[in-house]
Amino acid sequence: MAKPASDIPPQESVAVRHYEQPLSERMRTFLRLEFLYQQMLYNSEREADWATRATIGTLLDVMAILSRGDVRSDVHKELDHQLGVLQAVVQDRRPLLLEDLPNSSFLPASQRKGIQAKSALLVPLILDNEVAGGLSAGKEQSGAIGKEDVDLLLRLASQASVALVNARLHESIQALSLTDPLTDLPNRRHMDIHLQREVAAARKLEGWRIPADLDYKRISGLSTEATQKLHSLRPHTLGQAGRIDGVRAADVALLLVHLERGRRQAGLGKMPVRQASIEASS
Repeated sequence: MAKPASDIPPQESVAVRHYEQPLSERMRTFLRLEFLYQQMLYNSEREADWATRATIGTLLDVMAILSRGDVRSDVHKELDHQLGVLQAVVQDRRPLLLEDLPNSSFLPASQRKGIQAKSALLVPLILDNEVAGGLSAGKEQSGAIGKEDVDLLLRLASQASVALVNARLHESIQALSLTDPLTDLPNRRHMDIHLQREVAAARKLEGWRIPADLDYKRISGLSTEATQKLHSLRPHTLGQAGRIDGVRAADVALLLVHLERGRRQAGLGKMPVRQASIEASS
């Protein structure tokens, strides 16, 4: 059961809802849609070809289920219900109290198993006169959140909103300090920071010594030009290898991975940055 927290008296008791088994056809369809949606989100975050095909296949499955008139009608009704209650948080900017969280329709079925909180409270975070997020809290007993808890979380949300506004202001000022106000291009300070990072990365690469007998032809992925020049010039460190004309940053990264793998196989582990700096200066 979900309703605005302002309408709930302290420690109000509620009845626990139970789902009868077996599940109804409507519930099974909703669970199937939820599973497909989570699967589609998982695959869409991958860049592999198989993930793209899986995402398209899952999307077609969702469209096939929603093509049924009865399912489409049930989904619209459920969405209207959810949006109607969430209106208290987003539009009316009021807290939302869930007195029986495990059986709440707001909690996906896949997340209900093993949940510790039995009641939960959500209050809006207002930034620049807009709802930018929410602050939530929960208790292990159903119906255990009272009026004093709502007031406390509202005060915390107000302080959190001020902190977020200050953080946004700091980020905006930092961005302005790195760009020219007339051309909107990176300024000298931005260049200095970038150069400091490049110098630090270069010093780290100088610490990775390349074995003199390394067979570059056995390193998969190196370009033909990089393989030939590395084999001919025989650089002593990764830093020297990166300065060779024709050796790309991707080639240096492959060399780094190869050297790290060799150290792990030898039981040496990854070279610490401090050790790399010492070896580079020696």
